[in-house]
Amino acid sequence: MMKSRWIGVISVVAAGTLTCGGSPGRAAAGPGSASASVQIALTPNRARYLPGEPVQLAAKVVNHGPAPITGVMQITAMHLNQRVAQLPAKTVTVPAHRAVTLAFGWKPPTRDDQGYFLEGTFETDRGARRSTFATAVDVSSTWSKFPRYGFVSEYPKRSKAQVQQELEQLNAYHIDALQFYDWQWKHDVPVAGTVAHPAASWQDIAGRTNYRRTIVEMITVGHHLGMESFNYNLLYGAWADYRSAGVNPKWGLYSDPQGQSQISYAMPSGWQTSAIDVFNPGNPAWRRYILGQEAKVFKLYPFDGWQVDQLGYLGLVDTAQGQPVNLVATFAPFLNAAVTTLHKQVIFNNVGGYGLTHVARASRESVVYVEAWPGSGQVAYSDLQGVINEANTLTRHTKGVVLAAYLDSAKAQGYSDQHPGYFGLPGVLLADATIFASGGDHIELGDNLQMLNGPYFPNHDLIMSASLKADLLSYYNFMTAYENLLRGPLHRARLAVSIAQVPTSTDGAAQTVWAFSRTNRRFDVLQLINLDNQPVALWQDATGSDPAPVVLRHTTVRYAVGAAHPTAVYLASPDYAHGATQRLPFQVGHDRQGTYVTFVLPTLKYWDMVYVAKS
Repeated sequence: MMKSRWIGVISVVAAGTLTCGGSPGRAAAGPGSASASVQIALTPNRARYLPGEPVQLAAKVVNHGPAPITGVMQITAMHLNQRVAQLPAKTVTVPAHRAVTLAFGWKPPTRDDQGYFLEGTFETDRGARRSTFATAVDVSSTWSKFPRYGFVSEYPKRSKAQVQQELEQLNAYHIDALQFYDWQWKHDVPVAGTVAHPAASWQDIAGRTNYRRTIVEMITVGHHLGMESFNYNLLYGAWADYRSAGVNPKWGLYSDPQGQSQISYAMPSGWQTSAIDVFNPGNPAWRRYILGQEAKVFKLYPFDGWQVDQLGYLGLVDTAQGQPVNLVATFAPFLNAAVTTLHKQVIFNNVGGYGLTHVARASRESVVYVEAWPGSGQVAYSDLQGVINEANTLTRHTKGVVLAAYLDSAKAQGYSDQHPGYFGLPGVLLADATIFASGGDHIELGDNLQMLNGPYFPNHDLIMSASLKADLLSYYNFMTAYENLLRGPLHRARLAVSIAQVPTSTDGAAQTVWAFSRTNRRFDVLQLINLDNQPVALWQDATGSDPAPVVLRHTTVRYAVGAAHPTAVYLASPDYAHGATQRLPFQVGHDRQGTYVTFVLPTLKYWDMVYVAKS
């Protein structure tokens, strides 16, 4: 059975009082109250809004108590430290054990590429009980500047209402684009049937039955929710029976100059093809063939673009005629030909960083996408940041950056879809804190609010706990609301940071607080990630056993601001006060290195962001 978008939210809060994180809120108990009984979730109707487009908000109030509750709801919109709007208050009475949804409308400023934090309050009993809750709004004319990429990989028979319920769960997390993984028939013949007479259903490579109507409904509903849709396929793959489709083996890539051993990857026993054979993206005939197949896709399905995959470094490869192929050099021309021919967006998977330098500089891809692998050098938290920094440098901050980074890999091997385990919460939050604070996005959420634990997206051997869902909701609200401080454009700053009685590092070392900063004209932005309790600083958390951080409280921080004149210090954290900005008292000092500020950090759990206004 499909879940509504509210079920996950309500079950999260029902597990216990939510003190700092997530959009749901719970009223604080008043005098004489046995326990709090009100839960609230605030959700915008779209993941992304065009400038000038009105925002519609649904605020669902759930009363688990034995008596009716009457309260006043107020919603305030903030851009960073500035109040933008206060929506008219509404009074509501919620019967016992019932839920009521209030509708709010807001027209944001028309400025492009802006994130907003929306905080709500619900006061009952003349203010004796007060609940706070939050969400975020992104106003951007394109999704690719601030991508929040998700996925879908299951296409059974579903009604429009079921599809709506599934995608609304992702909308609550502001997912603004979807990768449609393994939606197609064959890699070399993605459309089952013909353009004139497309098949109603077909078996994919793993033997799962996919339904055309479900795929079309997902794309259509996604568009209504402000989500772009990308069809997945390799740029050079074909099933073992490719000759029957008219594909010529002379177009292939070979591991020997004699053209005897075509590059091929075996598939699991029982799948629809024994192997995927690899072709030369630089071969004009193969390029014409596969782009022609993709053209058929876009005639039949309203996808916005093509998620182009590869298999990483293949070793030394040759054409069938024995000519060496510089495979990396073929990627950008192929992608540019796809954009020109198909008139669609493309996204390319730089597996382990393979191809990143050439593709980021020379291709017309919409975002930079890197699948991180420890075997390719992405081992530590700082390596994830390094990939994001490299991509931003190569593109001069003109494209968003998305990382595919699969956690708990060893733990997942002990479970199955039928008997799943749970993701380790601390490892997930530390990886996301690293990626988000460094200016990137993490493709991880999809399929009825499942989380990726490996490169085959339909595998759901691990699932998220209710607590992890709630925490991630707060993290995605935070990434959206503060996109202008997280994803810039900002420039790296090398400014000294010290924290009283706590070791710090600039490279994400274990058993430190990782402190790094970036700057723009208005703010210095300091990121603090708490690795103080981590025995190693490896992002993958393979066994899902990373410990939770030791929470720091009321800790004095000294932060150098160079020649700038600080005028205010602000704190915002997805782990604290739902992500709302707090203004902090501070003192200014001077030494040989210039000006510095000191302030007391109220709390640091996983990740705090401090932004210093300057003149």
